[in-house]
Amino acid sequence: APLGMNDSHYVLPDAAQPRIVKRAPDNPSAGLDDPAFHATPWACAGLLTTALDLAIFGQMLLNRGVYADARLLSPATVHAMTRNQIPGISAYKDGEFFPEAAWGYGWDVCGDKKAMYDGALYSPAAFQHSGAGGVNLWVDPTYELVGVYFSVVLGNTADGFHRVSPVDLF
Repeated sequence: APLGMNDSHYVLPDAAQPRIVKRAPDNPSAGLDDPAFHATPWACAGLLTTALDLAIFGQMLLNRGVYADARLLSPATVHAMTRNQIPGISAYKDGEFFPEAAWGYGWDVCGDKKAMYDGALYSPAAFQHSGAGGVNLWVDPTYELVGVYFSVVLGNTADGFHRVSPVDLF
C-alpha cells in the first residue's frame, strides 16, 4: 500500500480473477492458474501482480528503498539484498559455467557474468529476479534503468530452456 501497488496480491481477490493469464492445461506452468494456488499465500512464486506494480517495486529498489514519499527499506538493506553475497563461488546454470555465481538475497546479481539468456548489456551492479511463469524484473543502478518483462511459458526446449510468448498487456 505505501507504494501504491494496488494490483499486487498474495491471495487473489475474486474481482481480479478475469485479469489473470490463462494457460493451456498441458502447459508446464498450468498449476499457476489453479484457483487453489490463487487462494494460498505462497512465499515462493505466489505474488500475482501487473507490469506497472512490478516496475514500481523495481523503482523503489533503484531509489535505495524509497518511492514517492514512502521509505520501505533502508539503503543498507537494499545494498545487502542486491550485492553479491557469495563472492568466489562458481556455479553451473542451464548448461553454462560461471566462475562467480553472484547472488544476493533473492536476487541474481549480474557481476562479471554474461549469461547467454540475459544478454551482455547489464552493468556489473545490475540485479534481477525471474518469476515462475515467465516474468522478469531487472534493475540496473549504473544505468538507472528498471525493466519488466511479462511472458507466458509455453513449454521447455530439449536443453531445458523455456519457450515463451510475450503477454499482450493492452
